Amino acid sequence: MTVPGLVDPHFHLLPGVDDGPRTLQDSVALLRLAHAGGVRHVVATPHMFAPPWNNNDPAEMRRTFRAFEEEIEEISHRVAFLRDMKLSLGAENYISPELFDELESGKVVTLGDSDHLLIEFSGFMAFEFVLSAVERIKRAGLRPVLAHVERYPMFQQNWRRLEALAETGCVLQLNASSVTGAGGRRVRRFCDRLLKESIVHLVASDAHDERSRTPILERAFNTLAERFSMEDAVFLTKESAESMLLSPRPRSEPAPELQQ
Repeated sequence: MTVPGLVDPHFHLLPGVDDGPRTLQDSVALLRLAHAGGVRHVVATPHMFAPPWNNNDPAEMRRTFRAFEEEIEEISHRVAFLRDMKLSLGAENYISPELFDELESGKVVTLGDSDHLLIEFSGFMAFEFVLSAVERIKRAGLRPVLAHVERYPMFQQNWRRLEALAETGCVLQLNASSVTGAGGRRVRRFCDRLLKESIVHLVASDAHDERSRTPILERAFNTLAERFSMEDAVFLTKESAESMLLSPRPRSEPAPELQQ
């Protein structure tokens, strides 16, 4: 069973900008799959500040998203399901000097223009540096959202590190494929441990394509409802993201539409 209205806040949707869909048609196909699974709000989160993609300009990414929105709106006149889908812009921001430069200027791309910043980092980064990066983001008035926490060896080796991050106010996100077991039994067991400890806040698809990294948020919803509770499933795939996206960006930062 799937509850319509799921919100997917980590989704590589913009065509031709990273390792997600290559064409507009590919993007529409991903949206079709998400819609069929009950998703009604997708936050497009292209990789930013991460090699090998040259996505270091927040203003340019906002222009790319606006152009994409216009194309989707035009298509929606003949593709009915698109009219049910809400699209927002976010980014999966790689912890790097370039990110911190944009953070200082207030131009970073947050999730749906909220005060939540989706981040990822190198698996070789020391935990102390991760803590430092999180604190810098918080000092800028934003709340870090750490993507796919189950994938990092440092947390697999010591899950208490994630507990420490959660206590600082960091939002912890799991990938849907890891929750369902598509990422392997070991990763699924780790996700189950984190869910039982109630230290994760969000499940998202991290969708990239129609083959190996698909938008399967509804499968994660069903897994959560079966293994935990319906309340947990609704919170982790809908309510938590809705609340996060409604949390306003600090007024001291320039409005995104005015950034050049």
